[in-house]
Amino acid sequence: MVKIELSNSIKELHFQYCKRYVNFKKDIDLYIDEKQLKKINNLEKKYTLEDIKNVHNEFISFCENNLEEIAIGNPNRLKEIITTVKSEYRVIDFMFEKNVTVYIDGELVKYSDVILEMYNYEGFTKFNSTSKGFLYRKEDKNIIFNNIKNNTEGLSDSTINEFVELLYDRLNIKKQNIIKRIEEDKFYSYWNAYTFVFLIDIKTCPYCNRQYITPIFYDNGRMRADLDHFFPKSKYPYLSMSIYNLIPCCKFCNSSLKGKKEFDIDTINPYESSIDDYIKFKFEILQNKEIDIKLENKNECGSVKIDKYIDIFKLEQQYKYHTNIVDELICRKLMYSDEYIEDIRKYFEKKNLYISSQKIKEIAIGYITDNKNINKEPLSKLKRDVVNQMNGKIDILNEEEDILEYILKCLEIY
Repeated sequence: MVKIELSNSIKELHFQYCKRYVNFKKDIDLYIDEKQLKKINNLEKKYTLEDIKNVHNEFISFCENNLEEIAIGNPNRLKEIITTVKSEYRVIDFMFEKNVTVYIDGELVKYSDVILEMYNYEGFTKFNSTSKGFLYRKEDKNIIFNNIKNNTEGLSDSTINEFVELLYDRLNIKKQNIIKRIEEDKFYSYWNAYTFVFLIDIKTCPYCNRQYITPIFYDNGRMRADLDHFFPKSKYPYLSMSIYNLIPCCKFCNSSLKGKKEFDIDTINPYESSIDDYIKFKFEILQNKEIDIKLENKNECGSVKIDKYIDIFKLEQQYKYHTNIVDELICRKLMYSDEYIEDIRKYFEKKNLYISSQKIKEIAIGYITDNKNINKEPLSKLKRDVVNQMNGKIDILNEEEDILEYILKCLEIY
């Protein structure tokens, strides 16, 4: 729920990968039958098969000439590219939009799949390597570093260091295996969806902040976050390998909730903004002491479109299940009063351990105040918003008797 930042290392690696593995094809053996041509010719202009072949070649030239911006351009640049394609290559955009089918070398396929294959997204999702335990040797890292530096181009020293640390230290890929790929000019095949989610280092789903998405990589099993195409690859296949179009997220948000639903072009994007800035969770204790959780839209001026985002991911509905978390936070907040927290701080101070009252409060109550760390722990936004609300008065818990009753209720639960 906090804006995702991409490092220069990620962008360098991704662009170099795209330069080698995106395979643009012009003058392909393309044929469109009469039925599909009739569908296309619902546009103002009437297109012949030859016209479409020519526009295809022009579109591929556009993609090729703008490879760097398509591969690593920020969300605003991607929006500009979408606008350009819609205006200057209208028939191409129409073929994506309407799922027009074509014959390529005699085989019937969707035209969008032709472009998708050129960008090789399926290849990017695979990691054909094994992870083996071995004795760590610093000199091996130096050998790998020098091999990469001397035999590849386009990577800074800091990027090489970061990638070597991932491959050698964290994924336990043997030195000889890495060097073999360098010698075979296949080093960039190590850049893929798995290494991307390792390097981006987001621990929870940026869409919902409810699920861990940390990757695991072993010989006998591996898993990683889903990669959601913010602009769907079925409609924008030329953005299928755009790094700012790949959102690491949980399966619930990607498959069960978003699926093929499409965001508006100006819907809030996790690479552009923090949804945390525009929504707030609030709770209410009902007369029967039950908890109700609501989501408040703070974007009253409507300058950023978040309504569709909230609706697609059913954020309020998802969070209504977490009343037990709110119960526990209220209980902890009541038990660890500001006076008690100060007593704990003074106790540590006498032991020459200097911990701020705020840090003790975070540990004791169980929440995070630093907005930048929200993506590191599930439900951290809910917890922070609830505690912030409790820094005011909880209307229904005015009397000491009510407070003790609530604490006892929570202790029975937990």
